[in-house]
Amino acid sequence: MSTTTDLTSLSAGELVAAIAHGSVSSEAVVRAHIERIEEVDGALNAVVARRYEQAEQEARNADQAQLAGEPLRSLHGLPVTVKDQFDVAGLPTSFGVARLAERPAASDGAMVDALRRAGAIVLAKTNVPQGLGVYETVNEHFGRTNNPWDLSRTPGGSSG
Repeated sequence: MSTTTDLTSLSAGELVAAIAHGSVSSEAVVRAHIERIEEVDGALNAVVARRYEQAEQEARNADQAQLAGEPLRSLHGLPVTVKDQFDVAGLPTSFGVARLAERPAASDGAMVDALRRAGAIVLAKTNVPQGLGVYETVNEHFGRTNNPWDLSRTPGGSSG
């Protein structure tokens, strides 16, 4: 389980179990997911805000805590992305609206805070329909997100 494809093909539960059993580090899982995002996002246009350096540091911290014998949380070391409707400290929350895209959130919103308290590591934010109000993921600021199985289609709305 050392290649990027292997690590990015596992379910969240499988990743958490592999990290907990020590068969892979959180840092390796986070790096594999960052590499995969960068490999495919040019065609997909799904990721609108990245926090890779912080995520890699959080993964190293998670690995150090595990080595120190600290209790593991339910999502220990799991990389996640969140929709651009949820506040992530230091990243803008734009809802796909250009005028909101330059204002970083001062703190995490409730959902992101809950994910972090459970041990998840936020890698990035993903595109959404403008104002979350249409059935496909497209907005004037970030453009259209493409379906990974058919680039001529969108992945639908809300969770692009």
